[in-house]
Amino acid sequence: MQEFPDMPMSPKIASLSPIERSAGEVLTREAIKDIVEPALVKACEHLYDKNIRSISSSANQKDVASGNAYIEIDYDSLSDENRKIADELCEVYEYDGNKIAIIKIPVNENSTIEDIERQGLVITEKFQKQPASWIPTFPGDEETAKTQGLFFDPEESLMYLSEEHYRKAKGRS
Repeated sequence: MQEFPDMPMSPKIASLSPIERSAGEVLTREAIKDIVEPALVKACEHLYDKNIRSISSSANQKDVASGNAYIEIDYDSLSDENRKIADELCEVYEYDGNKIAIIKIPVNENSTIEDIERQGLVITEKFQKQPASWIPTFPGDEETAKTQGLFFDPEESLMYLSEEHYRKAKGRS
């Protein structure tokens, strides 16, 4: 009988320290991995690829006590179709005048990064790609954009926080 070496286990959520940093607006897909805990990176990237704005997420040792990892979505920026999906899959609440949809993923002391990653993808797969209506724009000129480190669209004289935001807003990503 052939024996197999022990396969490495995916780390448990209970062993992960929280990322104690607020990121503000996500400017690029690449930045997600720097501000989102490992178990939810793929789910948050999936939402970003569908032009759905996630506001906050958590999957670490603190979440074991509450029993849920989570991703918070800007409900007000969702398309009508995605609002219906959020109404079915999420808890929707109001905070500081904004509606938030929270995707809750059950966790316990034995939950692994892989477990949470898989569950997050199952849920986010149900959302549909939508226009990136949440991307901020600012009137301006090329010189102001360069000075402030923004991307400038000369056709509309608008500035964007990043070139990636410009492409998403124009439906080019």
